[in-house]
Amino acid sequence: MALEMHAAKTGHSAFSESSDIIAPLTAEEKAAKVEKLKMILAKRRAEREDTEKVRKERSTTVLEMCLDATSHNCLHVCIV
Repeated sequence: MALEMHAAKTGHSAFSESSDIIAPLTAEEKAAKVEKLKMILAKRRAEREDTEKVRKERSTTVLEMCLDATSHNCLHVCIV
């Protein structure tokens, strides 16, 4: 039934079953994969936080420049 629904949605008509047997991971392999994923997530989180920090610093600097400036043109730059 699931294959029929998939075929109807995607237009696929030729299906075949895989004969490859995937061995289950050992506890050590699972732990290694989990650790690797945690490291990747930590790296991405740090990169995102660094990017956000730089963005906030830039916006604060531009805002300070606009507040300190006496020109009305600077206000236009801050708004845009």
